Amino acid sequence: MFFLVISSILVLLQAPAMERFPEIQPGMVLDNLPCRQAPGQSYAAYLPKSYSTRSLWPVILIFEPAARGKLPVERFSKAAETFGYLLFASNNSRNYDEALIADSVEALWQEVMQNYPVDPKRIYVAGMSGGARVATRLADHGHNIAGVLPCAAGYGNGSGPSKDDSYVFAGMMGTRDFNFTEFKRLEPQLENAGIAFRMFYFDGYHGWPPESVCLEAVEWIDLQAMKRGLKAHDLSWLKSYKDDQIKEISSKWASGEKANAFVQLKQLLLDLQGLVNTDGCADLLQEYESSKELARQLKIDQKIIDLEQRQQNPYFQRLKYIGYHAYEEDQGRANLAWLKKAYPRLEKKAKAEDSLAKKAMYHRIQLALQTFCLEMMIVSMKSDRLTLADRYAAYGLAMNEKSPMLNYNLACLRTRQERHEDALDLLEVLVEKGQVRRSTLASDSDLDALRPFDRFKKMLAELGP
Repeated sequence: MFFLVISSILVLLQAPAMERFPEIQPGMVLDNLPCRQAPGQSYAAYLPKSYSTRSLWPVILIFEPAARGKLPVERFSKAAETFGYLLFASNNSRNYDEALIADSVEALWQEVMQNYPVDPKRIYVAGMSGGARVATRLADHGHNIAGVLPCAAGYGNGSGPSKDDSYVFAGMMGTRDFNFTEFKRLEPQLENAGIAFRMFYFDGYHGWPPESVCLEAVEWIDLQAMKRGLKAHDLSWLKSYKDDQIKEISSKWASGEKANAFVQLKQLLLDLQGLVNTDGCADLLQEYESSKELARQLKIDQKIIDLEQRQQNPYFQRLKYIGYHAYEEDQGRANLAWLKKAYPRLEKKAKAEDSLAKKAMYHRIQLALQTFCLEMMIVSMKSDRLTLADRYAAYGLAMNEKSPMLNYNLACLRTRQERHEDALDLLEVLVEKGQVRRSTLASDSDLDALRPFDRFKKMLAELGP
């Protein structure tokens, strides 16, 4: 269904904006703005203080995995103000529901393209986690997208870098994100496809990047717009950008981050080619390339990526067996027993490591395994395979019995299995610890069977209006 939406979007891109624009106050992050052509759909937005309907503006459409449009708009608002972008984020698009995603994408496009003065040559899409996969699929199949800003994940199913792609790629990824190696392995694919890209790695877990990283990413796509003739060249700004980058690179090199400094310098040379004189950068690169410490760090970085794959393979072999068509209970129990013994070793290895990079690697593996079980549990529930969901829950809780997300979804599963008292027990713990919102309990249809219970009503009352 997602791909059917693409054709209607291509028509909308050619449609002129309406003469009467929505009355939205510039310079403020606004939430719950209704999509006028799609009842029930809403979005968050930010318009720069200099916004005027007399000009066309570059736009970033954002997709959030948990339908929290205001969150990414807040993170990108400084960048939007600094570089002059319109921001819009769906409050309906969320993971695991293809029909809902398709409807949300179409609703947001209709609202923005028909009601705001958008520059049709400078339309960008962004997203985090599952929302990033929505954004990359849209960019990959829409053919009218100037750039994509995915965070915490890469391409969605049926998408990937190809030589036909004309967009730029500004990726953002936490170094402790369980999808970190996915981004690292994506770099050569983007390079081979000839796609202009830059990866912004930051110290963090799976989630939206800090405001400073969003600012860097938008700054980079703005630079690419100059390079592609979509924005007027600003020689003074380009020289300042070059000087600032060289200072940052030199600081990293001096502090021992030689691999990161080298990669950033190579990127700078590529980005500024044809825009401003880069002789000083080329000389500095030549100097860096002679460093033995640089060669050692680059080799270590690659070894860690390879080691991560080897370390997690035995775990994923057993987790993937859960959904195997010829699943046998005895083998399943044996795999679960192995996991309970083997999983704690990952934490022990992380604590014993002196290398921060390796510590981060072991934490990524732990999170990847837990997330796999959580996501497969949710997918199984959505397809009414409740026994399969139960298996994934057992494995996930064996790794992290206190996980709020696993326990909440287990409460939903127990409700659907008509084990209502067990579900209420789980929810009461989450409420007591402040790990669930009232809006979630009040709106989740999986919990409908619990609503007549006094214990459930009490929980809602405790969480307030």
